[in-house]
Amino acid sequence: MLFKVITCILDCITVIFSYILAYIIRLKCFPIPLNNGSEYISPHNSLAWLVILIVWIGIFISFGLYRTYRTKSLNLELWNIFKAVTLGVLFLGVSVFLFKLLFVSRAIIILFWIISLLFLSLERISLRYTLRFYRRKGFNFRMILIAGTGRRAKEFLRIINENKDWGFKIIGFITPTKNFVGKNIMGYPVLGTFDDAHKIISQRVVDMLVLVPSMKHFKDMSELIKICEIEGIDTYVLPNFLGLSFAEIKLENLQGIPMLLFHTTPHNQWKLLTKRAIDIIISSLALILLSPLFLIISILIKLDSRGPVFFSQIRAGLNGRKFKMYKFRTMELNAEEKLEELKKYNQMSEPVFKMKEDPRVTRAGFWLRKLSLDELPQLYNIWKGEMSIVGPRPPIPCEVEKYKRWQRRRLSMQPGLTCLWQIKGRNNIDFEQWMKLDLEYIDNWSLTLDLKIILKTVPAIMTRTGAY
Repeated sequence: MLFKVITCILDCITVIFSYILAYIIRLKCFPIPLNNGSEYISPHNSLAWLVILIVWIGIFISFGLYRTYRTKSLNLELWNIFKAVTLGVLFLGVSVFLFKLLFVSRAIIILFWIISLLFLSLERISLRYTLRFYRRKGFNFRMILIAGTGRRAKEFLRIINENKDWGFKIIGFITPTKNFVGKNIMGYPVLGTFDDAHKIISQRVVDMLVLVPSMKHFKDMSELIKICEIEGIDTYVLPNFLGLSFAEIKLENLQGIPMLLFHTTPHNQWKLLTKRAIDIIISSLALILLSPLFLIISILIKLDSRGPVFFSQIRAGLNGRKFKMYKFRTMELNAEEKLEELKKYNQMSEPVFKMKEDPRVTRAGFWLRKLSLDELPQLYNIWKGEMSIVGPRPPIPCEVEKYKRWQRRRLSMQPGLTCLWQIKGRNNIDFEQWMKLDLEYIDNWSLTLDLKIILKTVPAIMTRTGAY
């Protein structure tokens, strides 16, 4: 708690110093007279600064900047500082606009944003390394008792030992049975059984209990948590009993009922909202700007063969939701009827059908496929919210029925116009590898990854790698 108070005070000092420095730079380096009344927002205006600091501290709290960060990465903390400072400066700018505070210089606000970002980041980096030095000297430690002696318990111990600067010390283990009592595990004593937990906690300094139970001893977990609750000790549970390898675990609350959520797809609502906003903006602009190209392609299709310009097909979307996906027609009218007799020429492993020099493809369709122009109508699906710019390609429902169980997880994210498969060889890679690429995308999804895929899609289209 003392460290949090000190951090909060240092943040306030840093914010005030950043504004004073921005104010001085504005006056010295940009000698354009400020509007009359600028003194009301000057560094001497204590009331204005009180409001600013209260709002900023509230923003910092909401971004978790005062939570303990023994194990939090520096990159994550700096990213949270960037978001918090940007939001704080936006609040200041909006206040200036709404309350018509014409005396506030825009140059000061911009300088304040840059300087506060720099100095708050330096402050947090300095605090982090000061704490690490302090902990390596043997101070500010939290004492951990591990309940369990299995593989995950040993893995947890190894990670703690490799990161001394986190400030954790292991006092030993407790085990469900008496077999290991009195022995050592990786140099740490087994102090007793789960039944001895109350006695051990009473006789020793224990700040945290880390539970790593097996399914066999799952029922003992409840009693251990109750003991820690009575003693006022933090309890952490490693979900070893479920055998999960990649699920992200989150605690949810349903009307006071605690629930563990295990999910394997991105659930950061702000990032997903940003992704959706980008989809709407890009698809809207593309549909408008590419309308002349749509017209040219439509004319070419009509001149080349009989039939409609657009081809629609039911596809499986998010978690198997059915939707009608649109493409420019690249095949003859009776293409679906000929599919069965062509399946023997399939060049992709089941359940997907891919064939080079497919006789059903029209002359115009050949070039549309080569340049991936046949996919452009899916911008409408993206605009409607049925697809995204980037995401696993939407499969046909009959293909989904033949999926292996692990392959169905690719349906857990919104389907997209382009994906890792598109930029890593397309039809040149087999179906199994395609599925693995989709899961790799889901497991590592970020807005940055989306941007990289979009940028790599253009050269992939131009080189026509794997397109047929």
